Amino acid sequence: MAAVVGMALPVLFGVIVGERPAPIAWVGMVLAIPAVVSLSASNRDSGPVGRAAWLGAIAGGAFALFGILISRTGTDSGMWPLVAARFASVVTLAAGALAWGRPLVAARVHWPLITVAALLDISGNVLFLLAVRRELLSLVAVIMSLYPAATLALARIFFGERLGGRQWLGLMLAAGAVMLIALG
Repeated sequence: MAAVVGMALPVLFGVIVGERPAPIAWVGMVLAIPAVVSLSASNRDSGPVGRAAWLGAIAGGAFALFGILISRTGTDSGMWPLVAARFASVVTLAAGALAWGRPLVAARVHWPLITVAALLDISGNVLFLLAVRRELLSLVAVIMSLYPAATLALARIFFGERLGGRQWLGLMLAAGAVMLIALG
């Protein structure tokens, strides 16, 4: 749900502000919808999906809002929008930790993993900022929303997880979507 909402809202916003992707890119964007749904399909029955769907929609809305706001920054602002976003996320995380009575600093044993995750997150945000400054938000958001493909590939490589038929279909559809968007 997060990937679908995170894709749909920036595309809608892009169209509203005047973005006009090429027709072949639109075909790729439409193909990305079943790709994301297939990529996100579980091999197991995960029980009731009501709460999970709502939480996914909220997360997708947050991804979309971040993408839309970052895309509206000027090139003369450099990387400062990302600094501001990181500051806001740290303040929000600290407020949440305090509200739920959690420690503000993680145990030292977790610092290496936290550092790697932070560096990857920052790298992704920088690449996203550079992409939306060069290309249409609607196109970048669709490609970004295909992130479940990377998650599945990593799970397969590192954990030997078996992929279901729908997930393999999603990988093929995602590859086709990216090719069509790139041709546009």
